Amino acid sequence: PMCQSFEKELMKVKDLHVYTFLNPLEGIHPESRSKSKVILCSKDKHRTYLDFSINGRQLTGGEDPKACEDKITTLKNLANKLDFHSTPTVVNGAGMIYKGVMPFQSIVGFSKLKE
Repeated sequence: PMCQSFEKELMKVKDLHVYTFLNPLEGIHPESRSKSKVILCSKDKHRTYLDFSINGRQLTGGEDPKACEDKITTLKNLANKLDFHSTPTVVNGAGMIYKGVMPFQSIVGFSKLKE
């Protein structure tokens, strides 16, 4: 829910490179791990992610969600190492971190900060 509203704000920003790392928060979203696996196992990960997060489409299929367990584990380990325990967590080019949803204008300003 928070990430979905943030994705809608991101769609308004032009000329911004976004790298998305899925971080299923199973404590508050028990189904998030299985949804993340479907996204990571799909042939077109970006399209599947946008269809789900922006367009509200149900997730189906994926090549073999069981095979993507290692990918989820790697992403969870990275999130733990970086102390990212909320979503969305945003890091700009200067390495500054913001946790939570930002409105469009704040995203533009945050992306340009140099520290």
